[in-house]
Amino acid sequence: MSTINKLEIRGIRSFGVDRADVQQINFRPPLTLIVGQNGCGKTTVIECVKYGLTGEVPPGTNRGAGFVHDPKIFNTLESLGQVKLMVKDFTGNTVTAIRSMKITHKGKIPKFETMDSTITMENANTKEKITMTRSRVADINNEMCDAMGVLKAILNNVIFCHQEDSCWPLEEPKELKKKFDAIFGTSEYNRVIDKLIKMSKEMNDKLKDKLADVKVLQNIKSHAETKQLHLGNGEQKLSKLHENVSELESDIKPIQQKLEQLELVERQYSSLLAKKIELGSKIKGKQEQSQQLKSKIKKLFEGSLPELEVEIKMFQQTSASKHSELEEDESELHRMKSQDRSLQNKLQSLEGQKIEFAEKQKRWNVLDSALGSIRNALHKQDVDLKSKTKAFDEEDVRAQKNIDNLRETKATLESDCISKRKQIDQLTREKLQTSREVAEIERSAETLKRLIDEINRLEQEYETQVAAANLPAMRKDLGERKKFRDQLQTELDRLEERISSLDEMAIKEQELTLKEQQCTSRETELRRLRNKHADSLRRLFPDRTIESNYKSNLQTLFDDLQKEVKIVNEKIRRAQAIVTEMETTRKSKKAQLERLERDLSDAEEKIYSACRGNAYEDVLAKLNDKILKNNMEHGEARSAVVLYRKFIASIENESCCPVCDKGLERAEVHDVRSKLSDEIRKLPERIETLERSLAKDRGDYEKLLALKPISERLEKQKQELPLLEQQLQDTEKQLITASDELEEHQLAISEPTANMQLINTIVGDMSILDKLGIELERMKHGVDELRSQLGTRISEGVSIESLKAERGTLRTKLKAERNDVDKLQNTIDTKTEKLNKLQSRNNQMKSKKLVLQDSVQSLDQKRANVSELGVKITTMNGELQNAEQQLDPVKVQLQKELEQKQRTKEQNNRELQKMRKTLDGLRWEETEIVRKLGGDLVELATLNLSAELSRLQAKKEQVQQEQDQLKRTMECKANGIEALRKNIANQHLQERDLIDNRDLKRLIRETTDLESELAELLENMGKMEVGSVQKERNQLIDLRDGLQVRRSELKGQMGELQHQLNELRKELDRTEYRNAARNYVTTLSETVVQRKIISDIKKYRDALESALREYHTEKMHEINRTIFSLWRDIYRGNDIDYIRINTMDDGVAERSDRRRLYTYGVVQAKNDVEIDMRGRCSAGQKVLASLIIRLALAETFCSNCGVMALDEPTTNLDRDNIDSLCESLRRIVSEREGGHFQLIVITHDEEFVTKLEKFENYYRISRDREGKSVIKEEHL
Repeated sequence: MSTINKLEIRGIRSFGVDRADVQQINFRPPLTLIVGQNGCGKTTVIECVKYGLTGEVPPGTNRGAGFVHDPKIFNTLESLGQVKLMVKDFTGNTVTAIRSMKITHKGKIPKFETMDSTITMENANTKEKITMTRSRVADINNEMCDAMGVLKAILNNVIFCHQEDSCWPLEEPKELKKKFDAIFGTSEYNRVIDKLIKMSKEMNDKLKDKLADVKVLQNIKSHAETKQLHLGNGEQKLSKLHENVSELESDIKPIQQKLEQLELVERQYSSLLAKKIELGSKIKGKQEQSQQLKSKIKKLFEGSLPELEVEIKMFQQTSASKHSELEEDESELHRMKSQDRSLQNKLQSLEGQKIEFAEKQKRWNVLDSALGSIRNALHKQDVDLKSKTKAFDEEDVRAQKNIDNLRETKATLESDCISKRKQIDQLTREKLQTSREVAEIERSAETLKRLIDEINRLEQEYETQVAAANLPAMRKDLGERKKFRDQLQTELDRLEERISSLDEMAIKEQELTLKEQQCTSRETELRRLRNKHADSLRRLFPDRTIESNYKSNLQTLFDDLQKEVKIVNEKIRRAQAIVTEMETTRKSKKAQLERLERDLSDAEEKIYSACRGNAYEDVLAKLNDKILKNNMEHGEARSAVVLYRKFIASIENESCCPVCDKGLERAEVHDVRSKLSDEIRKLPERIETLERSLAKDRGDYEKLLALKPISERLEKQKQELPLLEQQLQDTEKQLITASDELEEHQLAISEPTANMQLINTIVGDMSILDKLGIELERMKHGVDELRSQLGTRISEGVSIESLKAERGTLRTKLKAERNDVDKLQNTIDTKTEKLNKLQSRNNQMKSKKLVLQDSVQSLDQKRANVSELGVKITTMNGELQNAEQQLDPVKVQLQKELEQKQRTKEQNNRELQKMRKTLDGLRWEETEIVRKLGGDLVELATLNLSAELSRLQAKKEQVQQEQDQLKRTMECKANGIEALRKNIANQHLQERDLIDNRDLKRLIRETTDLESELAELLENMGKMEVGSVQKERNQLIDLRDGLQVRRSELKGQMGELQHQLNELRKELDRTEYRNAARNYVTTLSETVVQRKIISDIKKYRDALESALREYHTEKMHEINRTIFSLWRDIYRGNDIDYIRINTMDDGVAERSDRRRLYTYGVVQAKNDVEIDMRGRCSAGQKVLASLIIRLALAETFCSNCGVMALDEPTTNLDRDNIDSLCESLRRIVSEREGGHFQLIVITHDEEFVTKLEKFENYYRISRDREGKSVIKEEHL
């Protein structure tokens, strides 16, 4: 069983928020007691346990704002609260939940919010711990309810019920029903039942719609079949017209071919004639071109055309070598000019450097002397500053050490003073409290005397009332009256039996008359029906006559006919199944064949579209290679950006090539950097181009990969196509054979079917005939029995009217006697209740007497405590004055030391500041010189200026000599180039003359070829007979036109018929006709399935309600049995024999649109008469009844949870009921002492506590001086 181990509270209601304010309770089986005064925080313990398990804040806390410690008490904006609860679940594992919350005051309305909660689970066997943090409160709530093994409603309403809600069993019926539904855990099942009811209703509505749709779809199906038949007839007619048109086209085709041959001959003649004209014009043009070329040529070439070609080629080679030589000389001259300019620039640069070095020599001497003097002064000032700083720091440390010693002495004395004051305040409050208790006890002594007098008076009054009531005599009289009442009741019962017997005989006489009339009417009806069906019976039974058992004979005949029909129907069914199977197979094979042909065509088209006639595998491999290549280029381009930038950074930093380590000038570095920067700017465009190409190629590659299954399936489909065509032919042959067999069986079944229809027509009346016959025999037998009974009846000699009059007299006497008994019983109850109240009041007075006697006995001890506390206070005041006298001189000395230290520190700081300003001025001068002239100083220091000037003069003279030599070489080269240009110009004229000779020889050869071709053409034109060809062509055209007219007429008919067929197809292609048969079958199937679903939902709902009803009945019986036992054991009054929870069913469970509902109410019973308890019971009875009901619910539903908490269980109870409750709780604890039972009792009634047993320790809750709740464990 699950139990609660430990609870820690911090920052909840009156419990403090500091770490030291955490309060803890260890719950021990079988009993944990928590006592304390009103308002000290006892109920907060139950609220915290309940919050730790269910996460629900108590009622009336403004949604939790009043549950956390109010931050206004400490003038803060927010306050934190925490509940830590450790439980042991029913498997033995330990579960610890930590829930934190916060309340914030940022405006007028406080804001309450929960923080993340933590749950830790420890395995009982392995001791392994698992910690989980839950941001959702519902998660940890479920975990804790699972650990306790009960529902959340049982934790809230039964085990840890809040004191304000403890009387919920006697609330309004609506609220009571909600709580019992939650306790039984039927809310989820009720939602399921409501959902099933809703589903059933929706299904019924859908079924109605489906049935209407079936009728509509059946009508559409018949229309579609009619249109399909018309379409088939039209297609057959269209096929015949197609055959006629094909015959005409076969006749037209040879005529058309002959006409095309004749047209070809005419076209050939026309082309030859055009070619003749063309050749003549070409020959004339060639001759004119030859004359023009002869006039241009200065010297005709005598050799052949090939020889001329060789001559031209040799001349062109010579000319090309001259041009090449000229270009080389010009390039050499240009290079020499560039070299001359470079030498000139070098001379100018050397002259400038020489002047610059002379200026630098002068500046170096001046700067070196100035910096030396500044640095010497700076070093001296720095040394003086460091020595002064060190001396001042040592002086400051000595002064601080004295101050620290004085502060330590002052803090010690102040701490002693504060401690003494707190102790004095504490002792003063204790003395005041004890003095108040002494005064209260002194007043209690006087009250005790008055109380003893009151007890004596009540005992005398009780004895007087007992003597005056004379209850034994009244109870004896009541017993005699009840005995007389029972005798009257027995006599009245005997009289009722006699009257009933006489009434029975009169009824039997009336029944005999009625049955004789019914026999006559049945005989008439029997004859009428037998005459009505005489012909039908003779037809069905020609060889015998039937007088009885009509239905049995018809049923036998019907069974024989049914067997015969069944045999034939089985043959028809098998034949129909074969026909249906063959038709289905034929349609399937045909559809499969068409689909295969369509898929084959689509696949070939897709492969062709993707590969353009090339092999699929080759295209795929080429595209893959292309993608790999582009990927490599794309990666190279991306990495080139980084490499180029590193190259640029390297040459800028080191001024040399990082590859070959060649030194680079600044201009070369700039050129390389510019070129690489241009390449970097171009790279993004190139990368983007490559990425677009890659994206396109990858898309094409993915499309090709998607076509791979199609390519593999294509070959397989080509092999399957011939097999499917052969299977379709075989299926059509089998279908014809099966259809013939079906028609033969349908003819054989007609006669038996007609007889069966006749039997079905009259079988209803035959059943009536049999029933009439049986009923007539039964009526006759009943009439005979009634006559025999009436014949043997013996008259009693007494009329029924006299017996009824005697019965009325007895009823009047019995009613009067009952009233007397009830009055006497009420009198006895009133006197008993009055005596019980006197006894109860006497018991209360005795309890108060015992309490006052205990307090009076402690008076002397309280007075001694007051004297002792006064002595302690005097001693502590003397010690406080001594400490304060020692503290004042220490404070004065400390203040003087602090002021002296501050003055010394300020003087030292002023002196150091003055020296630092001087030092900073020298440093600034040095920094300015170095900042402005630092670069020049470094450069001048690294240069050897005298040697550099000598080197520059020698280099200048060498460059001057090189420039003079270069100018002489350039002049010679310019003269050679001019002579070469003149030679090239003369060779160009000779080349033009040779080319004209070559063109002339070619024109002469082409003219000769054209003249020979023209002669051959004229010979071919003479062989063609153009006149006979034209005549034959005209005859064939007339014959062709006649056939085409007939074909046009047939095509017109075909067009009209095709239009009609298209209209029919459009009609059949409409949504309602296209799948009419399938839609009809589908909808019909859906209606069948819908009915089955509705039936299954009804069965499941009935089963679920039956299980819930049995579970509810069983649990309520167990609860009421426990309530009955507890009430008899605890309640000491005599006005209520027992109480129980009355459950009523609304009686609508069998209706299809509502579920079963239960209403609950607590009833009280007296003398087996039950009345509603709500509104009729006292406050004490209400508390006791609610407590007993909670104990019974816990006994019934908490098989896995051994915890029960009672918060102020004695509220409004008298002393007798308190004693009996205490006895019952002791018994409950004793019975469960060996197990894991855990009873938690919270009360302020310490007398009730002292009467409980089975505990050694208990917890007392009180408030400390600051008003915070404190929990202390005390021993008995």
